[in-house]
Amino acid sequence: MSIETILQLLNQYKLIVGILVVFTIFSFIVSGMQRRKMKSDSNNFLKNHPDAAKIYMYSRAGITNEEMQILTVDDENPNKFYDGGKWGIYVVPGLSELQVNYSYQRPGVMHKTVTTSTGVVKKAVETEPNKSYMLSFDRKAEQFVFEEYSK
Repeated sequence: MSIETILQLLNQYKLIVGILVVFTIFSFIVSGMQRRKMKSDSNNFLKNHPDAAKIYMYSRAGITNEEMQILTVDDENPNKFYDGGKWGIYVVPGLSELQVNYSYQRPGVMHKTVTTSTGVVKKAVETEPNKSYMLSFDRKAEQFVFEEYSK
């Protein structure tokens, strides 16, 4: 395909191309604003709680996908962070009540994918100052696992 043909196609579909360009730019702007707000919220939380503990959420992507979500911490929105390719939250040391959800997605036979979810579950966790933890789900035992985590 020659450059002239490509230019003719772009000219013919310039409205669609323009909409896609505007949508892409808008998406980058909104994404940047959300990241900036998340980082600002986390920094404010860390200023107020310099001894905060970190809880990483286990996830895995591939043929099968596993995702852990922490929806609330003590009935409030969690203070999220992204570190080393993993999502996590900051919590005040001590006893915290989390509302969590775990979902597992695998290829299906009759359907493209089959998703299994725990639904929203309350999980009490005990954390110590300046320590890191991992929250995961053991599918065989069908229970959440909360353990100390070191990178």
